[in-house]
Amino acid sequence: MRRLLVAVTTIGLAVLVVVGVVAMRPTSHAPAAGLPATLSASAGTLPDAVYRAGPETTAAYQAAISDPEVLQSVPCLCGCEQSLGHRNNLDCYIAGSKAGQITIYSTHGIDCGVCQTITQIAMNGAKQGLSGPELRQLVLDHYRVKS
Repeated sequence: MRRLLVAVTTIGLAVLVVVGVVAMRPTSHAPAAGLPATLSASAGTLPDAVYRAGPETTAAYQAAISDPEVLQSVPCLCGCEQSLGHRNNLDCYIAGSKAGQITIYSTHGIDCGVCQTITQIAMNGAKQGLSGPELRQLVLDHYRVKS
């Protein structure tokens, strides 16, 4: 009985270690699988790849189109500020535009759950009437980052 308890405990600890290591892996900052780093679409529309990624991804990119000032007011904490030069959460979705007619989308946000979670937090806070600095603090508090 004691050997069984030791074996179960050892296996349980090993599983916890593996789960912890997987959870702590850095987010990939490569473009979404099979996609270039950017995609273009007519202003106000989204590339097909965004829709194919699912409703949460579509909602995040739509927020970037409809409320860019909200996403511009919050940082992204997935590491893209350092690795990709992003200045804020908006940069995870929109890389630029051409003559106001074409939007150039970053594909980084398609596969990044951290980016999308930050977008959801910011949009929910904006719906509650929070200001830009309050939205920033809301995101930092969520990830327990000291400002």
